[in-house]
Amino acid sequence: MLSGVTFSGGEPFCQTREFCELGNELKSRGLDIIAYSGYTYEDLMEKSKNDESVRELLSIIDHLVDGPFIQEERDLTLEFRGSRNQRFINMDEMRKQGLNN
Repeated sequence: MLSGVTFSGGEPFCQTREFCELGNELKSRGLDIIAYSGYTYEDLMEKSKNDESVRELLSIIDHLVDGPFIQEERDLTLEFRGSRNQRFINMDEMRKQGLNN
């Protein structure tokens, strides 16, 4: 049974309006969303100050894998990530901590 959807390359945060529309439809169907971004969480939070659609997409997704893939940091033992510089961020936890406002 399908439980979620992954948003990945191109860059979802360069197409935020479209991904927001899709994300809202997916959430209405009870699906979780994970997004991969070459931007860091901090960069996205900064962008969200001036771009409502970035803020909305951050509010829709359940998990974020942030940061670019770096070949020198490649690690195949990591879950959901390809390189050690990337982070797997639980966005629900960030919202509970007030770090996604």
